Amino acid sequence: MQVFEGSSSLSKSKKAVAEAIHDWPGKSVFSPDIVLAFHSTAQNSNEIASELVKHFPDALSIGCTTAGEWTSCSYQNGSVVLLAIASDKIRWTHRVVQSLADFSEHNAHDVFNQLLKGMQIDRSDLRTDRQVCIGLIDGIAGGDGRAVAAMASQLGNV
Repeated sequence: MQVFEGSSSLSKSKKAVAEAIHDWPGKSVFSPDIVLAFHSTAQNSNEIASELVKHFPDALSIGCTTAGEWTSCSYQNGSVVLLAIASDKIRWTHRVVQSLADFSEHNAHDVFNQLLKGMQIDRSDLRTDRQVCIGLIDGIAGGDGRAVAAMASQLGNV
């Protein structure tokens, strides 16, 4: 497994992404499966996403805004933190929930089934030592507690 991390406190999204990945190996050496982006509201989410797709077209890019950004070495504020992972032993999938306003256990059931289908895993084959679910939820929008509870009811011990 290869993991690379980078950060930038630049507010211009394009320049921030370029600075954060500056020390990463080139595409011929490192092609991430997933890039996670955590950034302050000083940067533009759509521009960050666009830059990630441009630099890593074959990677799943996911992320969210934060109220502070953690790196492996420090806590930052007003920055972009990127984490990229490449591994032939890890599979990724994702789902986007557009609105948490009416998110329910029924919605969570549908999302969970879509995730299982995307991973080609049967519910009966889930193992807590092999699967993990990461949820990135905008807490400002409200409903995050209800969404987490609904997903937890589906995930069991995952």
